[in-house]
Amino acid sequence: MLSIPSLFRCLVHFLWSRYSLFDGIEARRVFPASFCHLQKRGSTRIMKRFAVKKITPAFLFLIALTGVPALAQEAPKVIHTEQFAKKAKDFRSYWYRGLAEMNRFEVKQSRYGELHDGESVVIFVTEDFLTDKQVKHEFGPKTNAVPAMKMLNYRRFWTGIYPYNITTAAILPVNDKSLAKLTFTETEWCGQVFAQLNKRAGGFDVESRSYFQAEGDRDFKLAGIVTEDELWTRLRLDPKSLPVGEFEAMPSLTYLRLNHQEMKAYNASAQITSDASPAFLKGAKVNAYTITFKDLGRSMSLYYEPTFPYRVLGFEEVAPALFNPNGGAPQTMTTTGVLAESIMLDYWAKHGKDDAAYRKSFGLKPL
Repeated sequence: MLSIPSLFRCLVHFLWSRYSLFDGIEARRVFPASFCHLQKRGSTRIMKRFAVKKITPAFLFLIALTGVPALAQEAPKVIHTEQFAKKAKDFRSYWYRGLAEMNRFEVKQSRYGELHDGESVVIFVTEDFLTDKQVKHEFGPKTNAVPAMKMLNYRRFWTGIYPYNITTAAILPVNDKSLAKLTFTETEWCGQVFAQLNKRAGGFDVESRSYFQAEGDRDFKLAGIVTEDELWTRLRLDPKSLPVGEFEAMPSLTYLRLNHQEMKAYNASAQITSDASPAFLKGAKVNAYTITFKDLGRSMSLYYEPTFPYRVLGFEEVAPALFNPNGGAPQTMTTTGVLAESIMLDYWAKHGKDDAAYRKSFGLKPL
């Protein structure tokens, strides 16, 4: 038996293709017998004929209500990273195919002492980077161009009536696997925050812009330290490049700016654990890289597959809340992200209206 959407899809197609229909106008003749053939699992299903003598507004309205969902554009097929990785066994065959790896995480974000639903899109892509101009190479000589991996981490969540949109981009040359450039933007309805680190001789040139009075506009230098934001990319390049033991590092700019902490180096320690099984990943066996900033009461963990291409399946950020909405001392809160979808796509070429269907394939929430 035909489903109602399928039945009306056939009806609308037949009426649209053979007759001009206007509200309240009588059809000039009785519709002849018509058959709609639907192929399904190799069999032919036939819609029985109809005879319609009058097209009324109510009838057209019924068709619109029932038929439109069936006529909606289907989500295009995409390449999932699990399938792609089986055919691409090494770094070059995986990362140099003219595609980006796009990962969507379902997030529980700590803010104002509560957990808020959100999502994060983390993109990894290789491109040539001009070390002198600190920009992507697009034209001209490639004298100072080096192959690099860029991570773009876009996170959004709502707190009550207003949203947060946070974007972090870290660029690391493939060969030396150390940070070359880091940018950060945060926008919400109070204002905007921006920061940029550019690698220069002896460390980083830092630009910091904020609408908060205590932060304001600053330009300063940082020594050549490890940054938490580059660790995602280091992991994807080679987990062996991740720093372990005790060292100085700067926490993620998302944490520093949301909690109004100073952009500087803090004492840190890190370790890699095999066969980790975090509860929020429902028992998945993964490796875990955890960096801890004891003085801040903060830690961040990346849970990743132990074999190439070392996909990140989840992340966890633990830190004291900015304040307690119920009064008293702020509680320690945990932000989590669980990988929900991972695809390979040349997203920069998917900018037409019809390409909006890829959002459905990727599972992005409506704007």
